[in-house]
Amino acid sequence: MKNRINWIDYAKGLAIIGVVFVHAHGMPDELKKIIYVALIPIFFFLSGIFASKELSLSTADFLKRKSRQLIIPYLFFNCITYLFWLLLGRHFGSDANSVIDPIQPLYGILSGNAIHLIHYVPLWFLTCMFSTVVIYFFLFRKAHRLSTQIVLLFGTLIGGYFTSKYLSVELPWGLNNLFPMMFFYGLGHLYGAHKESFKQMPNQLKIGLSLIGLIGLFIAFNYNNTIAIHKAFYGQYILFLIGAISGIILLVTGTKLISKLHKNDVILSFIGQNTLIILCLHLIAGSVLKAITLFILKLPLTVFDNLIGALIYSCLSIFILWPIIWFINSYLPFLVGRPSK
Repeated sequence: MKNRINWIDYAKGLAIIGVVFVHAHGMPDELKKIIYVALIPIFFFLSGIFASKELSLSTADFLKRKSRQLIIPYLFFNCITYLFWLLLGRHFGSDANSVIDPIQPLYGILSGNAIHLIHYVPLWFLTCMFSTVVIYFFLFRKAHRLSTQIVLLFGTLIGGYFTSKYLSVELPWGLNNLFPMMFFYGLGHLYGAHKESFKQMPNQLKIGLSLIGLIGLFIAFNYNNTIAIHKAFYGQYILFLIGAISGIILLVTGTKLISKLHKNDVILSFIGQNTLIILCLHLIAGSVLKAITLFILKLPLTVFDNLIGALIYSCLSIFILWPIIWFINSYLPFLVGRPSK
């Protein structure tokens, strides 16, 4: 059990570092595209690993759990990020010369769509996750046979293709992304439910899967268009699926290897256990870092306009959040879906 928890923590840690890296000032566009190919699907896959236990809950208990884990953090961090944007954010940077009605982000909070969450776009992920897992719960809770689950997952693939291609209406709470994200969540569910079978796979097959993953990422990167999942835009849908599945394969095999070779990586494990807080505050941390760079160190932001600079920017953004993570976990854990101590 310990190794299993470790590799998932490592996987979540690497994934959230990828999120911060993608949003880093000066991040090269080509590298950003490589990382973003599978970033969001990875989080849905990792969440789906625990779906078997959740599907056994009553409807009331399940909704209570997901509201505590997703809706309460969504509302709390929206309050924090909206106030930051209202008082500071909209007066500096790219928003300084734009005229945005302060009411507009409030509508975005209600709709849960990235395009309207002007004050903090990444929060769309929480509403999309909530919609996905709730609808998945009602569709899959009675699907006990593997064959039935596979048929339903195939249905989500088809639904994702048609909605991405023909659905032009903007739906609330990430429902435009529902079918593709449900597919990746379902893959995680299947993996979690049959993990013993995967453990028995020979190392040669695991190496082969890793090579397939590398090839798949190469194909998706070179032949697909730029994707924007928060806008439900996947470029070429098949290539998007190839890239996302390939990224998941590489992350699973890679983090399992890391967990075997280096079982006590405290920093990566800590980051993986606090992905929610990092997701919801890393852009504010980045703004603070920019302010320190400009007004205290008297350096131009161009110091971050390269790969090394983007790496430093990402690491410092996470480091700035360290005391906040400690404070929330110690005194306000219910705000991030954890039981009070």
